[in-house]
Amino acid sequence: MMVGAPDPLPWLSAADSNPFFVCKLAKVLSLSLFWSEQKQQVPKFGAFDTPTPIEAKPSLPATPRGCRAGGAFPDGTAREEDVPERLSASSSPRPRAEPLEPLPPRGIMRDLTRRLLLCALLGSVGAPCPPRCECSEVALTVKCVSKDLRSVPTGIPGYTRNLFVTGNHIRRLGPESISLENVTTLTLSGNRISVVESHAFSGLLSLRSLDLSNNQLAVIHPEAFTIPNLSLRELNLSMALYNHSAVLDLASSLSWSSLRSLRVLDLSNNGLIFLPSQIFFNLNSLHRLLLSNNSLVAIHNSTLSGLEKLQELDLTLNAFKMFPEEGLRELDTIPRATLFLGENPLTCTCGIEPFALWLNRSQSRVGDADDLVCSLPAAMRNTSLLAVCKLNLDCHQRDPEADMALQTSYVFLGLVLGFIGLVFLFVLFLNRKGIKKRINDMRDACREVWEGYHYRFELDSDPRLSQVSTGADA
Repeated sequence: MMVGAPDPLPWLSAADSNPFFVCKLAKVLSLSLFWSEQKQQVPKFGAFDTPTPIEAKPSLPATPRGCRAGGAFPDGTAREEDVPERLSASSSPRPRAEPLEPLPPRGIMRDLTRRLLLCALLGSVGAPCPPRCECSEVALTVKCVSKDLRSVPTGIPGYTRNLFVTGNHIRRLGPESISLENVTTLTLSGNRISVVESHAFSGLLSLRSLDLSNNQLAVIHPEAFTIPNLSLRELNLSMALYNHSAVLDLASSLSWSSLRSLRVLDLSNNGLIFLPSQIFFNLNSLHRLLLSNNSLVAIHNSTLSGLEKLQELDLTLNAFKMFPEEGLRELDTIPRATLFLGENPLTCTCGIEPFALWLNRSQSRVGDADDLVCSLPAAMRNTSLLAVCKLNLDCHQRDPEADMALQTSYVFLGLVLGFIGLVFLFVLFLNRKGIKKRINDMRDACREVWEGYHYRFELDSDPRLSQVSTGADA
């Protein structure tokens, strides 16, 4: 095959990803090429031509293979030395032969031979299905569903692109658990997985979608989701965390693992009450972030940093009562994203005004802006948040000048109280001797009274002393 020439069998080269399909295809092509070669050996004559021998010069060489009858090349040019003498007028009509098809190049035959050898090898080896699993070669899928497995089964066929291992009892995932280079979709939901070790998915070089939903992840190594060629695009962790404290391990894993190509991250239904600062900082290519059905109450500063390419943020079914100005500034850092904020218990008091103003200004960015309503107080329940700004919430704006005057008054009052304290201490210092004498006199008086009570107690407790005391008095 000539260098730079197009591949004569592009569809056959593209089929290399499925060797079993190549086997069937190569067999059909080999038969087709065989019959094509046989057809070229016997020229076809016209329906009304009579095949009579042709007189030619004895020294005329045979017509080269691939040339037209009569010494013409396929492009129509003729070679003078190869043209025979003209037939005499009395001779029979010359037979008209149809043009021959050129034989396939040797490179194609070598390619077919290689594929046929591969077919023979695959036919002898086979692709067995693991026990308690269902395999489909046509769909390139293996399913091991609710089979009480304790680990990911071994012996999974190499053609597998979609692997489903769900509803089992797999407690941990390590780097030795799965090693399949061709798998693109891996579903491990509902397996009660609690530990994900370092580089647990490093053997999945083509992995694009990973589903760990409905598990009990309590320990997540910082490099748990590291994949060598950054192929992971979707990560589903819905209802996957054991409790809300596992978000700290998850934050470390999202920061240390190589997930710069991740497009979709699902953290819904995990009972999260907060998000650590810069938890998504390294997810620069993230397009969708699903945080619905958690217990989030606020979006703090730097929570959404690094998500400049985000296109969708779902915060529905959380515990947001209002969005303070800090949270609104954080939402403004993702201007391309469509926000979903519905099904939150919004409280329409004075604190909701900044959010209501922001919502009217950014209504085009909020996908469910028309569905945002007040939950409290009861008088404003089901009132659209877009109309809150037009209602009287009895919110009095504080005058900055009044605040400044109040602060000055506090400072002056502090100075006066400090001066009074200093005067009081000075007076005590001047009268220290008199105060000391007065304290000593009070101590002596208290002592005499105490001794009198003690003497009376002794007399009352001892009858003999009381008789002596009575005789002395007589």
